[in-house]
This record gives sequence, structure tokens and C-alpha cells, in this order.
Amino acid sequence: KQLKRYPEAESWFKKTLDAQEHALGPHHRDRIVTQSNLAHLYDLMNQHESARPLHESALSSARLSDLGRRRTMGDMLTRFAECLSALGQHERARDQWSAAGDIYVNTCGAESKEVKKCRNAIARLDQPTDSP
Repeated sequence: KQLKRYPEAESWFKKTLDAQEHALGPHHRDRIVTQSNLAHLYDLMNQHESARPLHESALSSARLSDLGRRRTMGDMLTRFAECLSALGQHERARDQWSAAGDIYVNTCGAESKEVKKCRNAIARLDQPTDSP
């Protein structure tokens, strides 16, 4: 059960990010994951415009770290895709889900639930919408 104590979580993530930045540097795995988690928190709070640059920065750092082709990277891409979709940036979201799917195929297997989730998300984007 989630407590949904978002303001407390936001404060904790920000303090942790600051400490990790100074102690570990900007491209350390732990700092990247914390930044991604803060972005996800903003998404949960429907603050997608605040989340988007954090997702982008975390992914940029992850590409320079050892996370580049790991499952964690797939999780980060999926969260970013969800954020972009909420912002109406469906083509960019499709690209992120596709990249996440590729990582999941290599890390979890082609028939994994993670790959299926990405494929389903892309299929939803491809469905025609009814225009009034």
C-alpha cells in the first residue's frame, strides 16, 4: 500500500540527490536511479513537465554509465515513455518504449512481461482514435 506522502518523498529525493552529487559525482549509478525515481514521483503527482527534464538528464547520464544496456535502463525508458505519453508526445513515447523493449529482450527475454508491456503500449498508440 502506498502512503502517498509525496512532499516528504520529494524532499528526501532532493536531499539524497544533492548528497550523491557531491559524494559520487553526476554519473554514478545510485545518483542516476535516485534522479529517475524523483522524476517518477513527479509523474505520480501529475507534474509531467517537471518530470520530463529529470528523466532526460537521468537517461543521458545512464548512457554514460554502466546502466546503458541493463534492465534498469529499460525501466527508466519505460517511465520516460509514460511521461511523454501523458504530455501528448506520442512519437517520442513510442521511441522510448521501443528502446526499452529492445533492452528487455536482451535482459529479460523476448517473451517477458516487460517486453509485452512495451509492445502493448506501442499498440495502444497505434490504435485509431475516434474524432468528434
